[in-house]
Parts: sequence; C-alpha cells; structure tokens
Amino acid sequence: MALLLCHECYWWGEPNQGRCPECWHALDASVPDPAPEALGQALGRLLSRVGEIRVNRNALPDRGTLYATTTGLLFLPHEPDRETRMVETGSATESLMWLLASLVWSPLHFLALWTRKRSVTPMHVRVFRPRRLTAADSSRLAEFLMQNPGVFFVPRKSIRSAVRRFNCWRIDRCLGSMLKLRPDSEKHQFHQRFAELLAAERWNGAEPPIRTDPRSRTDVPVRGSAQ
Repeated sequence: MALLLCHECYWWGEPNQGRCPECWHALDASVPDPAPEALGQALGRLLSRVGEIRVNRNALPDRGTLYATTTGLLFLPHEPDRETRMVETGSATESLMWLLASLVWSPLHFLALWTRKRSVTPMHVRVFRPRRLTAADSSRLAEFLMQNPGVFFVPRKSIRSAVRRFNCWRIDRCLGSMLKLRPDSEKHQFHQRFAELLAAERWNGAEPPIRTDPRSRTDVPVRGSAQ
C-alpha cells in the first residue's frame, strides 16, 4: 500500500482515484511535499500535551498521544516495543485430568484450585510506549509528520465543532471525516485539559470560536460569551 501525505488535511492515505480518501483533495505522488520550513510553520510550536488517546482509524495506528500546538492538534502514535513479563502457566495435561475428575465428583473442582501446580514463565510481549515531547521538539514536528504515516495533524482553522459525548470527543472538521477521540488514560485530566484548550484565547487567536454542544457533559464557553 503506497501512502501519501495530503497537503490539505495533513493525513496519510492511499490515493483513491487520485484523491485523498480523507478530504477528497487531489493527491498526486508527482507533486513534491512542502519544504520542511513551510510545513513546520503550518504545524506551529508545541504548547502542551493533552493526553493519551484512541482515535477512530482502521489501517493506521489508533493509539497515541495528542499534543496541542499553536496552530492545531498533533497526534503522535505510540512506539511499539517488547518487554519480558512473568506469566503464570500450568500443565495442560494436568489441567485436563482435574477437569475430567471434577465432572465425576464436583468437590474435586474446589480441591483443584488449591492443589493444581503452577509455574511462572518469562514471556516476551508487545507493548506500546507513549512518546513524550518537550518544547525543544517544536522544530521536529515536520520531521515526525513526514517520516511516520501514523502521525496526523488537525489545523485549528479546520475545526468547526468539538462535542463531548460521555467519554468521547467528536471533532467535526471542514476537511475530512469526523474524528472521535477517546482518552486511553487519565480520563478526567484529559477531558479537563481538552476543554480548557478549546476555550483558550491564545489557541483560538483570530479564528472563529469552535462550536460546542450545550448538552455535552463538559460545556466549553465560547469566547466573548457571558460568563
């Protein structure tokens, strides 16, 4: 699968009839990518870490960290890794014998829980580790986006509304399908930080205020409204 970066919605995807599958903008491999300087200016500077999330994606990584920049939202997928964990195991033959015996005499089922032998075996498991960025990484945002198709960027000016429904934020964009962001950890802190970001004067700047649903569990005030 040949993935290309859309220069309009900053999303990686496989061209569909010569267009971006996310925003339907023209997507042509012969068109050069923006210069790193221009792309870095579009992505802005890092402001803060919002939190670990899961996003509605199929083919590309769906777990990662959401960061706020001066011009939008940056999603950085977790880095796959392996670690050794001690896993408790038992003999399959022995377990089968206890199961058959307990079918004949039910008290043996409770006895098996105490007498069945267990062993602990080291096993290599796959884990995903969040990648933590600092303000010093602002100059590398374009590099992250260009080198990793799992990264995507949502410009602040493309966000029309942000509505919270229970544990999920629904982001309606001018370009692209609706995004559904669910916190993967620190749920309360994530909802609070994201709500504060949406209402922040320094993040909205001269852009029109993001519309929010008053029925959402977190009511984000609109700039200029009565407090």
